[in-house]
Amino acid sequence: MIRTHTFLKYARINLQEAEAALQEDHPELAAGRCSDAVSALIKALVAAVPLRAPLSESPDHNDLKRIIEDLADNPVDVRELPAALLEAKSGSTVRSRAEAEALFSRAGQLFRAVHDLCVQ
Repeated sequence: MIRTHTFLKYARINLQEAEAALQEDHPELAAGRCSDAVSALIKALVAAVPLRAPLSESPDHNDLKRIIEDLADNPVDVRELPAALLEAKSGSTVRSRAEAEALFSRAGQLFRAVHDLCVQ
């Protein structure tokens, strides 16, 4: 559980740095920090469940789906979470501040969802 909390802390720090980058009008840097935050969220999920077989460094959709199903009280409520995490982690290129703000908002939503799953 310590590793899970550590990765959640890393995600929070990256989100704070993304917010600061947005305030300083650096949308590319903010997008990179959001991607780093989502990577930490995925690592937090992996660390939250005892696995029978070790996962690769970057779990795929099915791996994340199984982990989330193990953690969630109602897996139907979070069925889109694996795809959303992998999409946000891909670090989509941003062309404007508005796109960076949307990515930051989405990363914040993902943080809350993963935090709620891991810290029940």
